[in-house]
Amino acid sequence: MKITTEKEKLGYFIMLIVLCCSCLIGCSKMDDTYKDFIKDGERVYVGRVDSLKARPGLNRLQLSWLAISDRQVIKATIFWNNRTSKKDVPIQKTAGIDLIEVILTDIPEENYAFEVITYDSDNNFSMPVNITSRVYGDQYVRSLYNRLIISTAKKTNTLQINWDAASTGTVRTEIEYTDVSGLTSTVNAAGSELITVIANYKTGTSFKYRTLFLPEPLALDTAYTDFVVIN
Repeated sequence: MKITTEKEKLGYFIMLIVLCCSCLIGCSKMDDTYKDFIKDGERVYVGRVDSLKARPGLNRLQLSWLAISDRQVIKATIFWNNRTSKKDVPIQKTAGIDLIEVILTDIPEENYAFEVITYDSDNNFSMPVNITSRVYGDQYVRSLYNRLIISTAKKTNTLQINWDAASTGTVRTEIEYTDVSGLTSTVNAAGSELITVIANYKTGTSFKYRTLFLPEPLALDTAYTDFVVIN
């Protein structure tokens, strides 16, 4: 059996005092930090936006999100350009989950960081939610070129077009031609299509075509190249 001496008991007692003092000092520092955080009054945060998404377009962009829980929210503010640009979005919250969709127009072609903050009627605000997206414009359109044609074969009332592989972002190629009745007709070739056969093509006439692109799969707008005439 171990016998604890009076000297050992004194040592344990001193250690206990030191530990208690350390805890008190730590708690005091935590209290000071908390008091600094709420020195202007306890901050009330409202519900922030959920599932923020961006759909880029040509000099415009759509932002969408879900308003889920906080029925006190009356508006959202979208900030961009380091908060030098903004748009207020009124919100009428229902009891369910609301889908909010906003289109920003006249946006120069560039990469952007967007920030969305919600507010209640007392101007309490939410934590910000951020998303980045590119807006496309003339520079993007000028970079596009028509899908290349490898060869064409013309027979009586039939036109066959043999395509090169489509470039990234190609949606389809639009072909305008004169049909056997003398009317202008249009046919579309999918981006995956390598051979297009037009069975009612009027022999001896020209046709023209252009290629349609989406800068991103979920983009708002389709961009077009200029028509090219093939004789």
